[in-house]
Amino acid sequence: MTIIYCEPNDAGREATRTELISRFNAEMIHPSQDPRVISGQGTIGIELFNQAPNLDLVVIPVGGGGLISGIATAEHKLQQNVFFVSLIMNDMIVIQCD
Repeated sequence: MTIIYCEPNDAGREATRTELISRFNAEMIHPSQDPRVISGQGTIGIELFNQAPNLDLVVIPVGGGGLISGIATAEHKLQQNVFFVSLIMNDMIVIQCD
């Protein structure tokens, strides 16, 4: 395995990504905006529906938006009455359920 370092900023990441795409004839797959990634995340919504078909609330952590996009799209197709809450995590929160 090879680790490739870049400058720790947007310009450095962009330049390194462009170089690697060219060098390896690769394709950029955005981690949250690519429809294939969002579709893959949608399988979580299908699993939620299969395991708990009467859900009325789903709480989803949000970073780039791909996870909530996929889950909400799939879940909304399966049942119309679901409410979604997005959370942006700044600090670790521990919730204990009995």
